[in-house]
Amino acid sequence: MIDDESRKTKRFERGLRPTIRSRILALKLQAYANVVERTLIIERDFEEIQEISGKCNKDKLTNKSKRENEYESSNKRVKTSRF
Repeated sequence: MIDDESRKTKRFERGLRPTIRSRILALKLQAYANVVERTLIIERDFEEIQEISGKCNKDKLTNKSKRENEYESSNKRVKTSRF
């Protein structure tokens, strides 16, 4: 039974994304349930980071566009007529 759980755990670990696998392997967990639990926690953390990162990138793009528009509008030449 222990051998089956160990195989199941190793197989599960091999199927993980490398970024998650490296974190799980560092914990040296033995029980399959513990590996699954920690994997879910790490995945949620990655999702939160991506969500925050996506919002920051969106804000940067939005702010850049505003700055570019302000710059362009301030540098427009005013046409004057010569007499």
